[in-house]
Amino acid sequence: MRIEFVVRRMARLRATGAVAAAVAIGFVTVAGCSSDSDSDSSAASSVPSTSVVITGPEGTATVQNPAPYLSLWDPCSLPKSVPDSVALQDDPGVSQLDPWQFCEYQRVGDNPGDASYGISVGVTTQPYDEVSRNPAYSNVRPTRVGDGHPAFIADRAGVGSGPGMGIGWGTSYGTVTVDISPLGGSDPFDVQPILEKFVGAAYPYVPK
Repeated sequence: MRIEFVVRRMARLRATGAVAAAVAIGFVTVAGCSSDSDSDSSAASSVPSTSVVITGPEGTATVQNPAPYLSLWDPCSLPKSVPDSVALQDDPGVSQLDPWQFCEYQRVGDNPGDASYGISVGVTTQPYDEVSRNPAYSNVRPTRVGDGHPAFIADRAGVGSGPGMGIGWGTSYGTVTVDISPLGGSDPFDVQPILEKFVGAAYPYVPK
């Protein structure tokens, strides 16, 4: 009975959960799953293609990168330790729609009341200032990530089963975002600490 419940719930979340986070920003084409997240070494070596145009050092660009968006850093190359840090299943889905790529993780509880959530890691050729003005975000305010790199943190509404949040920061090739969306469960939880813990774990593996 418990197995049947989990299977049904996974199917429902796959249809309406983490993918909905990408839809809310205005894109989504579902592709296959990445297999590059099995070890820390694979993430450390996942750098943008040499064809990527450096449009500004670490987020100072104000124009979109003219390079193909699929030549950017692979957001599914994060090592297993990153999703593990916030109890996410290590079977991410991939969504792509020019100029964005997404890697989408989920946490599905074993019981109906367990908190469930999705985290979507995005990378785009769009510059940081453009992404921070995306209408999917509200109450945008400054924050810092990793080694003190400037970033924004913002609220997300209308995604999943409740209010979500997102963090974004600029790179030399575009912008990286991490969004969290509650996906159900009756147990209360605060999305911001989970989001910030994931970003802290992921940041060292994201090329600057």
